[in-house]
Amino acid sequence: MKPKISLKARVEYDAVSKELADAGVVEGSMFGMPCLKIDGKMLAGLYGDAMTFKLPAEPREQALALAGAEHLRPGQGRR
Repeated sequence: MKPKISLKARVEYDAVSKELADAGVVEGSMFGMPCLKIDGKMLAGLYGDAMTFKLPAEPREQALALAGAEHLRPGQGRR
C-alpha cells in the first residue's frame, strides 16, 4: 500500500513542478505516484511525503549525503 500524501507535501511538490515548467518538465503519473517528466522520462516523484529523484551516480551520492536523504525502496525493497 502506497503511503498517503499530505497536503503540505502536495503543495511543495506543486511548487517544484511549477518552477520547472519553463524547462519542459510536465506532471504525470508513474507506478501510481505523481511524477515529473521531461521528454517522457521520469526525473522526480512524490512517494508519500518524500520527494524522489532519479539522479546519475555522482550527484546521487552527493544527495544521499544530505540529512534525511535515503534510497527509495518501494515494494520488495529494491533501490
